[in-house]
Amino acid sequence: MVDFSFPIDSFISILDYLGTIAFAVTGASKAIAHKADIFGIIVLATVVGVGGGITRDVIFGRFPTSLSDPIYVGLTVGIAIVMFFLFTKFKKQMTVWLVFDAVGLGVFSILGASIAYQIVGLEFLPMIFAGMITAIGGEYFEISLSEKSQLYL
Repeated sequence: MVDFSFPIDSFISILDYLGTIAFAVTGASKAIAHKADIFGIIVLATVVGVGGGITRDVIFGRFPTSLSDPIYVGLTVGIAIVMFFLFTKFKKQMTVWLVFDAVGLGVFSILGASIAYQIVGLEFLPMIFAGMITAIGGEYFEISLSEKSQLYL
């Protein structure tokens, strides 16, 4: 009989990459909407893509995964460059950005809760807190950085 099982660690990694990509798209689109240059687009995509995970890991006393695994920054930089060139084609479909944002929020909520479960076990409050910090951490950075960039435009 063939074994079709899928290791949970691989599933969590795929979710983490998917959430990072989704938030990098929203961060890059926000930077482009504020007329940032390519460097600003890369910075905002990276900060939004990995900001919530870094915040969660620091709070829970872990070394941030996105700093030890270069694929996270590679994904965000790649997404930022793709968005720089293809934003005008995607601009007409603004509902796409809402879908990416919703996917990122959902994926990072699940991921944060599962990481808290690995650290503290089945305790309700830390799991909710970690899911919330992971999901809205990057969004907070997106909002605060884009508001500060309004001062310079």
